[in-house]
Amino acid sequence: MKNILKKLLQFGIIISPTICIYSQNTDSVLINQINNLTILENENDYNEGENYTPPMLHSGKNIIPNNLTFGFFPVRYRYRGYESNYNEVYINHIPINTLDNHSTPFNIYYGLNNTLRSLEYSNTINFNSFTFGNIGTHNNFDITAGNKRPTKQITYAYNNKILDQKINIIYNSGFKKNGYAFSLAINIRGSTNGYIPGTSGMNPALYVAIDKKIKKHILTFATLTAYSNIAAKSATTKEVYQLANSNYYNPTWGWDNGKKRNANNYKNFLPTIILADNHRINNYIQLHHGISITKGYSSNSGLDWYNAPDPRPDYYRYLPSYYKNTDITQYQNLLKFYANNPKALQINWYKLYLINQSSSDQRALYILSERRTNTTMITANSTITAFVTNNLHLTAGISIRYQNNRNFRKIQDLLGAKYWVNINPYIEQSYPSDTSIIQNNVEFPNEKIYKNGKYGYDFAINLSEQNTWVQLDWTKNKWNYSFAADYFTHQIKRQGYFQNGLFPNNSKTISPNYSFSNVNIKLGINYAINGKNYVQILIANLYQPPNVNSVFINPNTRDFVNNQVKNTHIQTTELSYIKNDSKIKLQINTYYTLIKNANENRYFYDDYYQSFASYILSNIQKLHYSGEIGIEYKFTPNFSTTGVVALSNNKYRNNPKLLVSSENNTTTLSNETVYLKNLHIPTSPNNLYALAANYSNGYKWSIRFIGNYFQNRYVSINPYRRTQLLLQDLNPITQNESIHSITHQEKLNNSILFNSLYSYSIPIYEKNKVQTISFFFICNNILNTKNIISSGYEQMRMDLKSYDINKFPNKYNYAIGRNIYISASITL
Repeated sequence: MKNILKKLLQFGIIISPTICIYSQNTDSVLINQINNLTILENENDYNEGENYTPPMLHSGKNIIPNNLTFGFFPVRYRYRGYESNYNEVYINHIPINTLDNHSTPFNIYYGLNNTLRSLEYSNTINFNSFTFGNIGTHNNFDITAGNKRPTKQITYAYNNKILDQKINIIYNSGFKKNGYAFSLAINIRGSTNGYIPGTSGMNPALYVAIDKKIKKHILTFATLTAYSNIAAKSATTKEVYQLANSNYYNPTWGWDNGKKRNANNYKNFLPTIILADNHRINNYIQLHHGISITKGYSSNSGLDWYNAPDPRPDYYRYLPSYYKNTDITQYQNLLKFYANNPKALQINWYKLYLINQSSSDQRALYILSERRTNTTMITANSTITAFVTNNLHLTAGISIRYQNNRNFRKIQDLLGAKYWVNINPYIEQSYPSDTSIIQNNVEFPNEKIYKNGKYGYDFAINLSEQNTWVQLDWTKNKWNYSFAADYFTHQIKRQGYFQNGLFPNNSKTISPNYSFSNVNIKLGINYAINGKNYVQILIANLYQPPNVNSVFINPNTRDFVNNQVKNTHIQTTELSYIKNDSKIKLQINTYYTLIKNANENRYFYDDYYQSFASYILSNIQKLHYSGEIGIEYKFTPNFSTTGVVALSNNKYRNNPKLLVSSENNTTTLSNETVYLKNLHIPTSPNNLYALAANYSNGYKWSIRFIGNYFQNRYVSINPYRRTQLLLQDLNPITQNESIHSITHQEKLNNSILFNSLYSYSIPIYEKNKVQTISFFFICNNILNTKNIISSGYEQMRMDLKSYDINKFPNKYNYAIGRNIYISASITL
């Protein structure tokens, strides 16, 4: 212990002047490092003889996505512009992506990043040993206790984002003589004040695993339990940021009895149990069987109100711009008012309580509402890997999956009132004399709802999926051929629990089972020019079932179905050249991906129909194509540089159909063509440039400095602004400027970010044991640039009288400034 303290003191003197450098989202960065840098094969396992033909580059180190993922998170970068629903995550070969929208439920293992290690990683349509795959990234995490190096470790970390304090404790026993192995990880993260005002969070997490060796089997029982409660921010307009004199203004919070209180809280609790069996029959055949069960909930809160002023402080009618062209005096008065009263830009909790307590019979006019989904997921999965001959490798798998989502709205806080009435205020505005049609549940008319009671809607979505896939790898001389096929069937069904007054015959119902199925195929050819240079071509024809909100139209209140929806169809090909030797690593990719029959959906308040509306875009075509180049050069064994350039073109390729439905109307209100062709797929940068310098002094310390430049980013669009219905009253000659302002897609600013990492490890030798003290420093956005827009979108509301887009201007989020992460750990 004395030696440890001595080393700590020495280290403090050595590194105290160090300036640290990186991470917009440290946990995301760390998990991406795990995902991208942990590979299945070791480069040193292969000699460099010209006659050696390597297998397909399924899982080798890929310097292009590694470096792009690391540096461009602050601007919501997605590899090649692909949507996140094309990414796949597995735990011990068991798929955990959700069936309702194909997303990755990161909240299952949120905060347990140090515990997870990737058995295998692959990107795009490269081949791997645990899944057929998709066009995104694929990770297979290993939670087997016996595969973890015997370790006792405690870590403390600090960063200046939402979760600023972190304590992590890890214990791994390794396999004992009795064939058992144990693993435990406890993680606690939290803060009361994040970088952005009003944000905070709490994230305790626990991982426990027990292994048992029985002959040729390794049986694993593991649990992943993570709870998160994040007080978030929301986007707003540039006018409000200017009024607040900060790009980090947050309209979702206000002062309540002297404490900051946020209305928008995101809670997730999805505990998961996994039973797995790794059966190595012999040196040529291995089986993986597994069952996972997840049961928990996800929710987000927000203010709801009835027949009362909008409580949001950035509501457009409260802002100076609302009066700029009609009442210049009021405009100037409001400018002065907000300059002298910055608290007026936050939620006035005291006023909400006062109004509720003053209302007739203390009926709630304002409540804090919670949109909640209770989720159950069950998956059974088996895979086999086998060397059929010296040249032929077989991989195959089968999975059966089930998911139930119970969706409802509940009252989290009555804000001083006694009860809430379960009626629809928007329908009441349209049909004030009809007391039946306004009911959210006609079985209990004018029902009084109390704290934690359900209101508004209550329905379930049942989903199931069966999947079978097979993959063959055949090697002959310098050639390697890979072929894979996958067949899936996907079923969706809705069950309602509230009988809605507007849809009495279509709400509390059990819908038919809607089924989607197809066959996926991909082919890969790899040619080894020699032991250091390879050429690879990949081709795939893929399908993916639609998400729930594209199948059902407003499932909150009815069982109506979108008859235009189909499986998303993906056709993609890519050609790569890879050079890999001890001095230089080079990779050049060119790719072309066409996505057809894609779907998008929006839910918002529509001024035209005076109610909440659902917009479903169907038959969308998206085109992603261009090229990438990555190079890593070692000047010395300790010093290297890495450069990556990724130039992509991500656009809408056609003019899809827009289906519009409203909460207060039983018919489809619009089925319009949307003129999206050649508009840009939003948010993620199209062009990226990264340059890094790396120095490592062996085991003890390393430093990395990175410069990242990005350009060609665009806001998310409002499809209705590109329809003939909206533009038909505008004269293309006399009102051409208005037409251009409505249909133009805003381009976001280009920028540059400088980041750096520094790590230092101190080995301490005591009684034939090696103990290690490790320090890790990261800092993102060294220059503290605070004007980088991380994302933006067009508001769905429109001024349909004067067609003035400035009445509902675009909303933005800004990337945070300098973000520091510091950690210290002791490993025994």
